[in-house]
Amino acid sequence: MQRTVKRAKSTGSKSKKVGRPNTQPNALDIQEYMQQKQKYIHKSKTIDPRSVAKVPQILHDIGQLETVQGRLNKGQYEKIIHQIIEADPTITIEEADAAIQGFKGKVRQQRIYGGYNPQDLIE
Repeated sequence: MQRTVKRAKSTGSKSKKVGRPNTQPNALDIQEYMQQKQKYIHKSKTIDPRSVAKVPQILHDIGQLETVQGRLNKGQYEKIIHQIIEADPTITIEEADAAIQGFKGKVRQQRIYGGYNPQDLIE
């Protein structure tokens, strides 16, 4: 005597979405992306992407852009952050830190600048 197993029939051809939902805004360029991006958490501090978008231009103006792209010791890193804040006091230490981290590697660049090249913010 064979047993038959009844299986539930799938209704429709609706495919299930797998993985994390894409919450990043759709934008044509980095300026538009940084305007659409919402505030986020970096090192347990709230970061405003509009402030982060100002940092590459400030780094270019103070001549530290190439320095940031290389290796930095703690003293150099803190000195550059204080130079950024001197140039624009509305930027917090955490926002300057997040912006500099965006220059370091592809994964960090994806998180901070949405995969766009941060040098495109320089005019």
